[in-house]
Amino acid sequence: MAAITTLLRLPPHPPPPPISVSPPHLKPTTLPFRCSARVHDKDRAPRLLKAAVTGVTELLRLFSPSPNPNRTYLKLPWRPLISIGGTTLYELNDNFKIVRHVESWDVSALEAIGQIFTTGSRKDDK
Repeated sequence: MAAITTLLRLPPHPPPPPISVSPPHLKPTTLPFRCSARVHDKDRAPRLLKAAVTGVTELLRLFSPSPNPNRTYLKLPWRPLISIGGTTLYELNDNFKIVRHVESWDVSALEAIGQIFTTGSRKDDK
């Protein structure tokens, strides 16, 4: 298996293209994000926490430009200022399909979620 590592501190890039979420026989519905967290093991993280962490991950992909590469404002109405470093590891099979996705952050999941729900201030970003 090949492994690809990306850092979350990369410069902002456009969001991924929309994906179809409807069966082929229905009118297509597209979403501008990708979100998936299927875990059937009851010993793992609770669903709500897993969904929140997945949401944080997807929101991090919607970076707004910032003069400081370690902090950025998310494109949300309350403009939260976040600073979350870490890595994402994608393992691919021979057909280049992702078979494993592992994230590591330098903050706790609770702190990351807290940063999203805290209002940022543009004057602090000088």
